[in-house]
Amino acid sequence: MSLRLILADRLVESIERNVDASITQAHLATVKRRRDEIRSGMVEAVDGEEALARVRASLRA
Repeated sequence: MSLRLILADRLVESIERNVDASITQAHLATVKRRRDEIRSGMVEAVDGEEALARVRASLRA
């Protein structure tokens, strides 16, 4: 395993240990709600690069 992967794993582990359970539950609820919105067609998923381009364009306007 590369040094970068080991470092990334350790960083994630350190964050996970310090996360409040109520925050984790709230995050999970948000993720599930957004998943359901996409599945139902209520919203459309946007590629990350496209989303960033939209944000940058709105900031220039």
